[in-house]
Amino acid sequence: MEYKSGHQVGVMVIGGGAGNALGVVRGLGRRGIPVLFLDSDRRHPALYSRSVDRRLVCPDPNESEIQFVDFLRDVAKRSRDKYMIIPAGDAEVIAISKHKEELQHSYLIPLPSFEVIEKLVNKKEFYKLLDQMSVQHPRTYFPEDISELELIGRDMDYPYIIKPAYSHLFRKRFHTKCLLINSHRELTRAIEKLSDEKLEVVIQEIVPGRDRYEFYAFFDKRSEPIAVCGYDKLRQYPPDFGSGSLCKSRWRQVPIDSAIKVLKGIGY
Repeated sequence: MEYKSGHQVGVMVIGGGAGNALGVVRGLGRRGIPVLFLDSDRRHPALYSRSVDRRLVCPDPNESEIQFVDFLRDVAKRSRDKYMIIPAGDAEVIAISKHKEELQHSYLIPLPSFEVIEKLVNKKEFYKLLDQMSVQHPRTYFPEDISELELIGRDMDYPYIIKPAYSHLFRKRFHTKCLLINSHRELTRAIEKLSDEKLEVVIQEIVPGRDRYEFYAFFDKRSEPIAVCGYDKLRQYPPDFGSGSLCKSRWRQVPIDSAIKVLKGIGY
């Protein structure tokens, strides 16, 4: 691929979990597209993928967003190629969308504005948005502090989950997606864990059933979907709230329509 200025175009994939990042770099590599992979962790499996042509260790956007963005600017200055950026993790998406205006002078960035990203990445904003749009979702509460978390938690029927507003910060600290609460004792333990942390959380009911469906899409500048796929998550690890370890592609019209409605509604 060539950019209009004559630069060779490659793809810079940044961060994300091993599954997401490896899926992206392998998909690009199979098509002969040059891939530069960046991550702050030298042990990230994608750094060692045969599909990656160039690899760099970058600052952690969780630790310093400014250093991360400065690093991207420096890479652009030293590179003869023009890169399209695909951030594969929440922290990277947030940082790049915040600084999109300055970075897009050096990169091709297929991301919406930070205001749109925030509605999807911040679970408080996301579930409030679903309420406003009358989209079905689990019953969700938004405690303002630890004392309110305890009051709401005592009144909820067990089991339920306490999950973060920002997943990437929570997983970095606790190495799990959420805290499962089956009793008052477990609620007390969760409160003890969270009391010293400056993390926003939500309380959410657990929807019964074993069906789990996930939706992926790519939208153009007019908020029209130009690529859509979905799959049933048949197995995951950890078993209740984990990443898919066995999935099957499937077209489910109702959840796909709901997801497209939300994304078009916020101008994604």
